Amino acid sequence: MVTEINPSMVQTHSTQTPLLLDGIAVAAEIKSEVAVEVAALRATGLQPGLAVVLVGAVPASQIYVRSKVKACGELGIASDLLTPPESITTEELLAIVAELNARDDVDGILIQLPLPKHVDAKRVLDAVDPAKDVDGLHPMNAGCCSPAGRRWRRARPRASSRF
Repeated sequence: MVTEINPSMVQTHSTQTPLLLDGIAVAAEIKSEVAVEVAALRATGLQPGLAVVLVGAVPASQIYVRSKVKACGELGIASDLLTPPESITTEELLAIVAELNARDDVDGILIQLPLPKHVDAKRVLDAVDPAKDVDGLHPMNAGCCSPAGRRWRRARPRASSRF
């Protein structure tokens, strides 16, 4: 997973030997750990669930969201992909978020950005229940993504900090 590289090939001001991280191996290790945790939860009758909201047809967003849904399937996490039309209003999207917040089968909510320009992204992101905020974008979670944060840190910042 971590391989030493030839120090003469890297300019550094440190006396430590630089390390090359194998991101694919790190990701596989994390997925393996998560799969074990999900299996343990499922054995107790708890089914983790992720809801993803994708508005519009941005190709990069579609690819990213497909990869999240696929990963959920591989890990035994239920996923629900909601694809409202690009014409959706802020109020309509807020209603979807409220419904997802209330659902017991949804443990995490991912609002895929960017949202259409006519949608108030801040209002939508702020409406996500902080306990279900996968990306840590809710104001109550923003400070929790720092090393000094005292609450549970969200998935993406937590994964990044493993590097």
